[in-house]
Amino acid sequence: MKQKLIHEDTKNVSSLVEKAQKIVLTEQSLNLMHIASSPQKEESNSQNKILEELKNQIENLTNKVQNMQITSTHSGTTSDQDFKLEHLTSDQKDLLLETLLDRSAAFSKSLKTIGCTDRVIPTFNFRSHNPIKTLPFEIPHAIQGTIKEELNELIEAGLIHRNISQWSSPMVLVKKKQNPTNPHKPASYRMALDLRLLNTILENSTYPLPKILTLINEISKYPFYTTIDFCKAYWQILLPEEMQDVLTFTTPFGTFANRRLVFGLKTAGSIFQALVDLLIDELKLSGTTGIYAYQDDIVIGAHSFQEMHNKIRSVHDILIKYNLTLSPEKCVFFKSTIDYLGFNISHNKIQPITSNILKIISFQPPRTVKQVRRFLGLCGFYISLIPGFAELTECLTELTRKNVPFQWTPTHQEAFKKLQDVFFTKPFVRLPDWDKPFVLNTDASGQAISGILLQEHEGKLHPISYYSKTLSNSERNYPAIKL
Repeated sequence: MKQKLIHEDTKNVSSLVEKAQKIVLTEQSLNLMHIASSPQKEESNSQNKILEELKNQIENLTNKVQNMQITSTHSGTTSDQDFKLEHLTSDQKDLLLETLLDRSAAFSKSLKTIGCTDRVIPTFNFRSHNPIKTLPFEIPHAIQGTIKEELNELIEAGLIHRNISQWSSPMVLVKKKQNPTNPHKPASYRMALDLRLLNTILENSTYPLPKILTLINEISKYPFYTTIDFCKAYWQILLPEEMQDVLTFTTPFGTFANRRLVFGLKTAGSIFQALVDLLIDELKLSGTTGIYAYQDDIVIGAHSFQEMHNKIRSVHDILIKYNLTLSPEKCVFFKSTIDYLGFNISHNKIQPITSNILKIISFQPPRTVKQVRRFLGLCGFYISLIPGFAELTECLTELTRKNVPFQWTPTHQEAFKKLQDVFFTKPFVRLPDWDKPFVLNTDASGQAISGILLQEHEGKLHPISYYSKTLSNSERNYPAIKL
């Protein structure tokens, strides 16, 4: 509402300035003509009065706008400066901004204004009901002041409260990523909870998470995407009182209990998935489709700007209904390509994100089994994009098996380099067209089997998916025809 008032007042100022300029020009014309008659002098005096009055109105309105902008900045109200819309046309930007600012209740820029929903009530099952109490870790004196400030902020926001409980988990400090533009800035930390011991007695959630590749394939059907990011996602789910007591944590300043769901609890992801699935189902019932979510990462797909605008409006309306809020600066609107869950997605095309490709091709030759596992883990995430992955990595995988001594040979180096070269070419697959025929190519060797699913597009065969598997010891004795 404040943003609308600011916009209207700014237009009023512009209008008054135009009127004032016209009067000034008229006055200058009269002076040049040296008109001395009394009626004309009276007319000039009248215009001077109007001009003075307009100047006062302009000054008052300018001060009003400035005060409202200052109030907006300090109160955390969403403004047009919070959204990255430079890539849109002027008309698209104006239309989208109007929609977003009209639904400013769907955004928050501070802990005090984040959402809080009870649409899902988290339930927790423990293998043992004996309270777990863990001794606190030592916190360096130099950063205890920072911890105190953060605790006070969380208390003021209503996210935690002082509590004495038989349960307690230790607070830990996680070092924040260093800003590359300011490498000399002192390190900063954020608070987190060490819930490892509590997680050992917490039963796993049976609520399923979406399969990433299935989700990615569905999203890539669309040519345009919007990604929305929740503001402190887990903190927007209210915990039952009994669970607040269980999630009590220790600090140098006493013990506190969480009122909201916390990061680090092993069932938190499934709980949030249940919430967004509920939200998406309600959108589908109202006719809004093309909304996808993996936990707190939501993507909206559309075929045109108008379709996207309508979907954004529907999504933000239901977020307000559920009392959920987003981080405006982290939302990305109407893009033709996005990075999502480790993949770069564009229309009918999927490939690894650039940052992960750089990690793989800059990886130094491993010197330990742990480093081999790390390299294979990075590459293996994209197994469906790499032809003959199992055969390529067979000798590297062998190094990770039990009772196999680590010895890096030229054979291992060659396989390592080949895999890096594959990623250097930015491998990709296309989305399948279910109305066209498929082509399946298979291959087998003494160590692995592989297959490529292809489909013709613009006169050429393009990969849809790759499959490969290392053969077990018994399978390696099979004849080739059986493989």
